[in-house]
Amino acid sequence: MFSPKFQSHAIAAIAALFSAAIFVGASVGPAVSNSGLIA
Repeated sequence: MFSPKFQSHAIAAIAALFSAAIFVGASVGPAVSNSGLIA
């Protein structure tokens, strides 16, 4: 079993990575589609 402290840190790290992935996707996606690389 994970300790509660480790579990909370892991959840925070996963949430940060997830939000960063969404931010990158939201900023890169329109630029790529606007440049015509995605049909």
